[in-house]
Amino acid sequence: MRVPAVPLITADPYFSIWSMEEKLPGYDTYHWTAVPQRLTGTLFVDGEPFVFLGKAEGTEMEESFREMDLFTSTFLFETDKVSLMVEFTAPLMPQMPDIMARPVNYLTAFVQMKDGEEHDCRLQLTACDEICLERQFDCPTVFKTGDHGSYTYGSLENALQRPLAHSGDDVRIRWGTFYMATQQPGAEFTVTEEKRVCMVSKTMVLNMPISTAAVVCFAYDDLKSLSYFGTPVEGWWKQSFDDAFALLEAAFADYGQIMSGCQSISDEICASAEAVGGEKYKELLILSWRQTMAAHKLAADPDGKLICISKECFSDGDAATVDVTYPASPVFLLYNPELLRGMLEPVFDYAASDAWQSDCAPHDLGIYPILDGQQYKDPQGNFVHMPVEECGNMIILTAAYVKASGDLAFARKQMPLLEKWVRYLEENGIDPADQLCTDDFAGKSPHNCNLTLKAIMGVAGYGILHGLLGNKRLEAQYLAQAGELADSWCVRAAGKDGGTRRAFDLEDGFSLKYNMVWDKVFGTKLFDEAFVEQELRSYVPRTNTYGVPLDERADYTKSDWIVWCASMTKDKQLFETLVAPVWKAYHEMQTRFPMGDWYNSVTGNMERYPDLYADRIISFQNRPVQGAMAMPLLIESGKLKI
Repeated sequence: MRVPAVPLITADPYFSIWSMEEKLPGYDTYHWTAVPQRLTGTLFVDGEPFVFLGKAEGTEMEESFREMDLFTSTFLFETDKVSLMVEFTAPLMPQMPDIMARPVNYLTAFVQMKDGEEHDCRLQLTACDEICLERQFDCPTVFKTGDHGSYTYGSLENALQRPLAHSGDDVRIRWGTFYMATQQPGAEFTVTEEKRVCMVSKTMVLNMPISTAAVVCFAYDDLKSLSYFGTPVEGWWKQSFDDAFALLEAAFADYGQIMSGCQSISDEICASAEAVGGEKYKELLILSWRQTMAAHKLAADPDGKLICISKECFSDGDAATVDVTYPASPVFLLYNPELLRGMLEPVFDYAASDAWQSDCAPHDLGIYPILDGQQYKDPQGNFVHMPVEECGNMIILTAAYVKASGDLAFARKQMPLLEKWVRYLEENGIDPADQLCTDDFAGKSPHNCNLTLKAIMGVAGYGILHGLLGNKRLEAQYLAQAGELADSWCVRAAGKDGGTRRAFDLEDGFSLKYNMVWDKVFGTKLFDEAFVEQELRSYVPRTNTYGVPLDERADYTKSDWIVWCASMTKDKQLFETLVAPVWKAYHEMQTRFPMGDWYNSVTGNMERYPDLYADRIISFQNRPVQGAMAMPLLIESGKLKI
């Protein structure tokens, strides 16, 4: 796949640097918001400069190869005399949350002589101070260099340190300290200041004729990561390390083990993905991985418990959005359910507090990184609710988490709220009124058939929870109720072409019925397999060049929902038929940003819409929802079947 953007450094919503061009040499690097955060790299061969990263003085190297796996972006650059291989690795392994939580990424460089001669090769990396600023020139910066234990380092930071002083969507961090460090012999850090641009450069001698690896660590200490209902809290990594210097010491000590772990986990998951869905599905999963993980922040709450807070990147900037956790959940359910608990528990705690006065579940917990209660409101300041959406999400996700983890204590604690929310679904979800669902950009859709599916699966999820807690009578009761609702739904939603309607009261139209996927995940068999296959096959003639539209009202679609729909079929050929246009969209997309989930199925470009609350145009890029790409693997695992 020719990906729309390549991850270089991905740690969390603030520490996230990408290449958004066809090649690395000659182009700036950017924060995922498309604001420059420049890294440059030059290889000096016998004193002659060859640029392999960003814009710098010298001859641009030819980029002859690039490849991505789950954790690493690999590039090969050429001159007549030498080859340079550079690997950017983000060890975002949910199976190893203590490693995943470290705000440290690696660059590994190798040089090989092509002409049989020995050459003096020196690698120089430069980082601009805008990495620690909202925008370049916003504030004065402080820069330092030094030795610490086994490594040398350079650092950059805003001279005006005010942690957690702002929040928002299209924003960068203004506090904390950026580090670049190496153990490479002969490394020298220098600082230059020109036009108020402060840079830390590092020059390393690479051995000849074949180099040993030159390893560089990029790290960011954000001091305080989140404001958790008035209490500033730190990143999870600070449970293990006193400061960034100790963190970097461990990062170098663990390098070999981390690289080995990244390689083995990536190989295993990629092999499984290819077996389940083919090469194109595997590449979609790879493209989604680092973006999904780095759109979350692992931190310790005031009681020292692990929380995992998402940022709803470029669709509102909300923190811990419930209907973002919903599509993101498969990758966490499959590889570490404890991280999903870290997303759900803060929502439950807020919903149980006096601060939340509603019969339905909250939409979010604030604007990242400030968690102070729901901020999804209309321009007049009134709460905007998605009642069926969020109640269904919380019940389904709790059932999935408890089934995956066996955490019965969590289920018992949350049952009073879940009972309240299932009552709401029973009373309001079977034929929803004029209310929003997660696809809120499409506007309200009264009598929404897909939203009713969420209510049905919410009722089923509530029954599953009772079963897990040992109450088989209530499990049977709620699953039977969900079955009756599903039978009624099939009749009421039936369309003319073998598929189903978008709304119960509209004869024409259709929509992607992605909420039905949980029947497959849980193995509840509420919907007949032949009925589901017929629904999925009805999407094929509706498919445009880059995928099936979300519904009949517009040409736009959502990549996460197409993959969820495709994952419901047992026919691998049908799966690939539905997924291949999604792959084609990213392969040919002219909108060069991290993976957007909302795009046009005719043109292949990302959709944009005006922000109701600010003078800007929004594209859905770099969002955590792409954890949805793991749904086919979750179903294949059978992990959540009751």
